[in-house]
Amino acid sequence: DAAPEPSREALPQGWIRVESRSKPGTFYYAHPATKRTQMERPVDPRRSSQSVAAPAVAPAARKAAEPAVVPVDDVETAEEKQKREEARRAEEKAREEEEERERQEVLMRARQRRAQERLEEERRRKEEEEKEEEERLKVAQRRKDKKQKQEEEKQKAESERLQKEAEQRAEEGAGPAPVELGRRSDAKHNEAKWKKEASDEEEEITQEDLEKWKEDEERHEREEAEAKRRKIEKEE
Repeated sequence: DAAPEPSREALPQGWIRVESRSKPGTFYYAHPATKRTQMERPVDPRRSSQSVAAPAVAPAARKAAEPAVVPVDDVETAEEKQKREEARRAEEKAREEEEERERQEVLMRARQRRAQERLEEERRRKEEEEKEEEERLKVAQRRKDKKQKQEEEKQKAESERLQKEAEQRAEEGAGPAPVELGRRSDAKHNEAKWKKEASDEEEEITQEDLEKWKEDEERHEREEAEAKRRKIEKEE
């Protein structure tokens, strides 16, 4: 049962009134310096000496009147309470730090994953650009080779034509001067044409140019095949 309500009178020096942890609502009196506890309110020895001596009491009654001894472990001092509060705060702080560490790890993994994805995307884009540039260079080289071949064929055909004309004029008694003049004028014309085509080749090749030249190349191949077929049929 709970101890009776104490009087307003101050406790003797060194004594405190505390509530039991094992029996809430029950209060004890403790003397931390001597680790003494009791149920009854302590009395100042100086005041008790001034009071009238109590009548003799039988041993059984005196034993019943003696204050009950309370284990010191039941009394929680202010220092113990403070330590328990500090331990609780430290545990809570450690838990918050652990949660923050886990959150930072999740964020770091997410950033690393995004960085890896960006690197992969950049690598794929670079490979596509290199492949496209390689295809453009191939088409440009084929076009250049084709033009060079065409010019060689034209130059050869022109030389043969001029040679035939020279032979015909020689047979007719005409001098070779006109032939040489014609050659020089044709050479100048071809040189100007080659310079123009060389300047055109330095221009940037677009995707549309690539498609157009592919179509022209395929059409030219078909025309050459058809011309060869007709030539064979004519010879036969």
